[in-house]
Amino acid sequence: MHYGIFKDIHANFEVKQTISWTSSRIGNQRRDFLGNFTLVYRGQDLILVHGTLDASQLFDYMIDVYSSRQSFQLLDSRICFIGHTHIPAVFMQGQDQHLHTIKTGCIKIKDDKKYIINVGSVGQPRDGDPRAGYCIYDAANNEIEFKRVDYDVDAARMKIIKAGLPRILGDRLLKGL
Repeated sequence: MHYGIFKDIHANFEVKQTISWTSSRIGNQRRDFLGNFTLVYRGQDLILVHGTLDASQLFDYMIDVYSSRQSFQLLDSRICFIGHTHIPAVFMQGQDQHLHTIKTGCIKIKDDKKYIINVGSVGQPRDGDPRAGYCIYDAANNEIEFKRVDYDVDAARMKIIKAGLPRILGDRLLKGL
């Protein structure tokens, strides 16, 4: 079984099966392409990372203010976009270094604050809403807007099951869990 960058993850059985299934189908060229991505992308006034800034190679979960603390210490831009938990969330740090969570929706980005934004998930949402979730970052207007879109969840579920992937991955789509 080839796990690539995931070889050190202590993953559950379904995750290991999915990684093995994907690895057996993508081929060396695509594997090399994916393997050349950096774990942390730094752009103009934003950072992209899958899990956390403090342990990007471990794919840790940022689920609350406490688990965001070390990433905020490393955040040298105003905004960091993350994923991994598949749960949309906004973590914010003011000049007083106090950490907050704020509701998703339409967020006005303020110059005197830093933000870590979990964009949600187009596939496999985990917040109880089966619709595809994403956000739009409008840099010109300093706004982030969270969106949800309906899609054919039943068809996606059946494709997962027919592909031979763990049934739970298809079934959980129905409830967004």
